[in-house]
Amino acid sequence: MTKAQSHTLTTDNAMLVSQKISRWSPTKTDRQAGDDLATLKKAQSDAGKYIKNLVSRNEFKPVRRAYNDLRTDHYKRTLAWNDEGLRLLGGAHFREYTDSQHELQLIYKKAADDFANNEYALARENAIIRLGELFRSDDYPEPSELVLMFTVEHKFLPIPTADDFRVSLPNGDADEIKKQIMADTQAMQAQATREAWERLHKVVQHMVDRLSETDAVFRNSLLGNVQETVDLLPALNIFGDPELDKMAEQVKAKLLQADADELRFDPVTRTSVAMDAKELASKMSAYL
Repeated sequence: MTKAQSHTLTTDNAMLVSQKISRWSPTKTDRQAGDDLATLKKAQSDAGKYIKNLVSRNEFKPVRRAYNDLRTDHYKRTLAWNDEGLRLLGGAHFREYTDSQHELQLIYKKAADDFANNEYALARENAIIRLGELFRSDDYPEPSELVLMFTVEHKFLPIPTADDFRVSLPNGDADEIKKQIMADTQAMQAQATREAWERLHKVVQHMVDRLSETDAVFRNSLLGNVQETVDLLPALNIFGDPELDKMAEQVKAKLLQADADELRFDPVTRTSVAMDAKELASKMSAYL
C-alpha cells in the first residue's frame, strides 16, 4: 500500500457526476472526396479520409471555446472514477461545482444560440464558395433543428457500496460480490487520491524543469497553474489525506511567495525556489 492509500476510505463525503455536452459538429467526412483524392493520387480507397469544415474555424470559434471551457471546468473540479464517464465530486464542494457549471452552461447556450440564429445562415452561404464542389446542402440542418442540438446534461449518483447489492443468491455468492464491490470502490478511491497528488506533482515538476534552466523563458502561468492547483486541492482531497493538505501548505509557503518577475530577474530567488520545488517534487513522488 502506498502512502496515498493509507488514509480512511469512505463514501459519505462524495458523489459521482457525469457531464454530457451535445453539439452540432462543424466537420464531416466526405467519402466521395476521399475516393476522388485516392484515385487522383493512385492510392487505395482506404489509404485515408477527407474531412471538410462545414463552416470556418473563426465562425464556430465562440461555440468551440465555450464548449471547451465547460468540459475543462468539469474535469478540473472532479477526479476520475471509471471508464464510463462518471467522475468523483466532493460533497462539500457540490455548490461550487454546480454554480461554476451553471455559469459556463449559460455562456455555452448563448454562444450556440448566437451562432444558430445570427451566424449560421451567413456561414452556410460562405461555405458554398469556400467548399466549391465539396458543398452539400444535406450537410446543413435547418436553423430550427440546429439550435436544439446544443444541450448540457449532468447526472449525480451515490458512490456504490456493498450494502447496495441486495440480490438473493445461493451459496455465499452474494458475499463474494459484495467483497468485490468493496474492493473495487476502495481501489478507485485510492486512485482518486493519487490523481490529486499527481496534479500537484505535475505543476511543481514543471516549475522545477523551467526554473532549473537559467536561460529558460517562462510565462506567468507557470506560477498561476501552481496557484490554481493549490486552490483546488481542498475540493480534490475528497477523502481527507492529511499529508496532501500539508504538502499544499508547503507549496504555498515555499513556491508562491515570489512573483514571476522576481523569478525572471533575481538569480538568487530563482535558484532558491527551484531547489525548494525540486525537493517538494521529490517528496511527492512517494505518494504517486
